[in-house]
Amino acid sequence: MKSILRFPPIASALGYLIWCWMVLVARTSKWTIVGAERANAAWHAPGGLVVPAWHEQILLLPAGWSRTMRHWKRRPAPVSMLISLSRDAEPVAMAIEHLGISSIRGSKANARKKDKNKGGLRAVAQAVGQLKDGGVLCITPDGPRGPALSVGDGPILIAQRAGANIMPYAIAIKGHRRLNSWD
Repeated sequence: MKSILRFPPIASALGYLIWCWMVLVARTSKWTIVGAERANAAWHAPGGLVVPAWHEQILLLPAGWSRTMRHWKRRPAPVSMLISLSRDAEPVAMAIEHLGISSIRGSKANARKKDKNKGGLRAVAQAVGQLKDGGVLCITPDGPRGPALSVGDGPILIAQRAGANIMPYAIAIKGHRRLNSWD
């Protein structure tokens, strides 16, 4: 099944369906934003902005973006999301492009697979450069492998290197169903 989902035309179609789902959730859910004034101030502050959010909420985060933040005054630099180079992440990268969010592809190396380049160093360099130019980087601090809801050093390291601010982002949901997976 995974190999079928990784086939480029299927991944593209899946990316479109994910985007449709994100827009549907954004438009049909009741949203209450807590801390909107502080978030808007951080959004408009000079310099780069790192926006960490939990990996388990990865398919809802752009829905929140679509609902609120994309309507705020535009920043002069791009908004990007750090996404794994994995082919499994390709549909998500395609979906966020429909929302005007670019992707920076790469992730931390796996200690057990030292011979496999995950593009992490290149992604960090690209992210730091974008942040120094005043851009925004969305990142999952607990990464795709976890541990879930535990902050890794990635967002802090990137923000320190770029001299960027950090604005955490989370979504709380009532009346939902969870898949049998930590992410």
